[in-house]
Amino acid sequence: MFVSFSQGLLVIDQQNFESVLYWLAGSVSGRELSLVMPLLPLFGGALILSALLVRHANALLLGDEMVTGLGMQATTIKLLLGLVVIVLAGGAVALAGMIGFVGLIVPHMARGYSASTTAGCCPPALCWVPAYYSWPMWPRAC
Repeated sequence: MFVSFSQGLLVIDQQNFESVLYWLAGSVSGRELSLVMPLLPLFGGALILSALLVRHANALLLGDEMVTGLGMQATTIKLLLGLVVIVLAGGAVALAGMIGFVGLIVPHMARGYSASTTAGCCPPALCWVPAYYSWPMWPRAC
């Protein structure tokens, strides 16, 4: 329903049609630093909060009962982690378009091939992101 609504808006407003299509396809080329600057405090706060919650996220892997037994509040941890995800994913999509949302798949793929802890999947994910985005170019490069 929302896809047809957005397509209708695109047909009505032909003047902004190309800029919206550029955003829907997603790209980071041609983005100015002035677009990133207002989001830096949000990104910084979310990154600091995520660094503080790494141990709690690892504890959530044990289950809610175990987290409660360790003296933590599972609901609060989940809400804070959800807030971090919303801020980081929303900011990435706002800056780069839908291509920023596709990049959220990579950490889940890397986690399947690395350590089960939250901190253990970060280094492989950092290596997989460039490979994932350059994958469509591999047949042409060979």
